Amino acid sequence: MQAARGRGWPFAAHSLYGDIILSAGGRVVAAVLTFAKTVLLVRLLQPSVYGGVAVLLSWAYIASGVGELGCGAAFILLESGSDRAQQEAHFWRFVRSRVLVSVGLAALWLAAAVAKLVPLSGVGGPALLFGLGQNMCHAPEFLFQAQRTFARYSRFIVGVASLQLLWTAGALGVYHHWQLSEQTLWMLVALAPWFSAALTLLPLALPQSSSIKPAPKADWTYLKTMVGFGKWVAAGTMLSYVYQRWAVITLGRTGTPESAGAYDVAVTCAQAVNLLTLAAVSALSPRFAASDNQAAVRRGLVRLLKQGGPIVAGVLVLYYLLRGPVITAVFGAEYRSSTVALDALMPSFLLSLLTQPMVAYTTFGLRAPQVVFWAALACTAALLVGATTVTRSYGVAGLALLQSGLLIAQHAFITLFALYGPRSGS
Repeated sequence: MQAARGRGWPFAAHSLYGDIILSAGGRVVAAVLTFAKTVLLVRLLQPSVYGGVAVLLSWAYIASGVGELGCGAAFILLESGSDRAQQEAHFWRFVRSRVLVSVGLAALWLAAAVAKLVPLSGVGGPALLFGLGQNMCHAPEFLFQAQRTFARYSRFIVGVASLQLLWTAGALGVYHHWQLSEQTLWMLVALAPWFSAALTLLPLALPQSSSIKPAPKADWTYLKTMVGFGKWVAAGTMLSYVYQRWAVITLGRTGTPESAGAYDVAVTCAQAVNLLTLAAVSALSPRFAASDNQAAVRRGLVRLLKQGGPIVAGVLVLYYLLRGPVITAVFGAEYRSSTVALDALMPSFLLSLLTQPMVAYTTFGLRAPQVVFWAALACTAALLVGATTVTRSYGVAGLALLQSGLLIAQHAFITLFALYGPRSGS
């Protein structure tokens, strides 16, 4: 890693902008395909049935955060300065560690179900299956980020989204043709990421047959090394998923799956604005991990705030002018109520266009993932404590305002730390 930092400044404009463009292109196409999958589910399922799927997916993303253990971020940190051969060899250790974690968590859930600590039926099993599958099918993204091969990264994420859309369409066809139960539909939906994992990991594994053989001692040592850094990222990621999805879960628990489904549509639309942010962060994270030039990075982040602010304001105005007809046209008149939550959520998601790079810099550049974790913990705790009470008193609009306001406060704190906080160990 130190050698890598000595090779020079890794933020050359032509290289960085090219990587962002490649990443953005893939992200946009993948997001359109994922969005199409949501539209397909909404259009082909009754609102109450889609509400159940929305609750399932909410728990699934939380399960993904638990099982991820922050190892993806740790892999980028550990391997961004390594040579290509070491990156690829260590990638398969990374994949084998994910298999180990998946098997362990699945065994724990089955043991709990046998002991009747958790219900064998319901969303628990499908949610865990989907979440662990998400971690497996997205594993190669971190290799391509560490290698800065963003053309491969772009093609890969589009391929994963395409395969999940294909599987979901087939699952809906089977569900309607044979009039299957809702529980069976949940299991079919949960298998989508495993289908894409099988078809994307296999082509990578075939040329690397000698590298994919288990090496238990080395794999365990590497897993512990990744978790040593990634534990904070893992906890922060899990809290992020809880924060994003708790409102849907809260509404599902109140016995109104239609409201849960409508709120999920709002969250899906709000997250779509993060396409360019995620693309930029994908390109920036390995550079943050490999750079010691804090002053230059911070100057760039300040320019981002100054230049991006007017753009965010303009997009927000455009959203409020168009959101009603667009939601109705895409999702149907049954989901027009989604605008109630979306109106409150959109400002916070748009502001994250400017602040998400601050989160990445705090994590990778300042080596302070614990700061991101504690900020996320405070906001998530406030949401968990207040969600039910606020919903009873002020309805869906109050719940969305609470979620939006807390996210703005969290990112404001991290932004201040990114600009003025010290680097860990300095």
